[in-house]
Amino acid sequence: QGRYGGKLAHPYWRLQVIESLKRYLMEKYPNDWLARLKAMLKQFFPADYNKLLASLEALESYNEWLAEIKHSMTFSSKEERLRATWDKRLQLFGEDAKVIWQAQLKQEKVEAALQQLDTPGLPLSTKVDRYVQTLVDIYGTDATNPDKSHPVQQMEGLLALNTVQDQLHSLPPERRKEELHHLREALGLDAEAVKRWDELDAERAQRAAAGASYMQERAALAKQYEGEALQVQIQALQNRKFGPEEAQYIRNEEETGFYRYQERQQIGIN
Repeated sequence: QGRYGGKLAHPYWRLQVIESLKRYLMEKYPNDWLARLKAMLKQFFPADYNKLLASLEALESYNEWLAEIKHSMTFSSKEERLRATWDKRLQLFGEDAKVIWQAQLKQEKVEAALQQLDTPGLPLSTKVDRYVQTLVDIYGTDATNPDKSHPVQQMEGLLALNTVQDQLHSLPPERRKEELHHLREALGLDAEAVKRWDELDAERAQRAAAGASYMQERAALAKQYEGEALQVQIQALQNRKFGPEEAQYIRNEEETGFYRYQERQQIGIN
């Protein structure tokens, strides 16, 4: 009552109290948890019982529908499945659905904006400005306050776009640094934080260059040697490039078929 009693006018918190009690009762009373849940809701929150009961019935119907479509081939795309999910939420919860799944709705708006920005014809600086403005429009001024937002996730949202990576890779180092500064400063990072990112970028660039050189030399060795002789040469190359400790990690990865330097570096991310 202390935790939820004052919040039950909000549809999100009605679902939270239901889920909290449901998890406990399903484990302790698997055969009649639903009847017990209704009784507890009525006893604990009599003034809000009718709203809680309606939320419970809508939630159970929604969960049943999710179970039915879990492995369904009904939907031809992720977008179609998402539209159907929202249709079901609105059908069962009405406009409360937009409040209950507010965080997801906001994230979907960000993802839609990113899809629009993922075009080679748009200058990188324009993408940064439009992306940051989208975040502010959706999340308010907290979007550019690193103490209240998630700047690393926000940066990666834009930097992970293929066209953004293409643009960053095409730029000379100083211009690339300027574009990364633009993004980080626009998200509210101060000069000290930007400097730390510069240092990390430099470390990552050095590591990526060493990795690219390693893969080239590794491919050359594969043309000259085979079998055990090839493995000896590759191990010597790994030790020389990365040092014995890191080389062992790389060998372990490659034994599983993973080659960390085979993929193009994602600038600003790894």
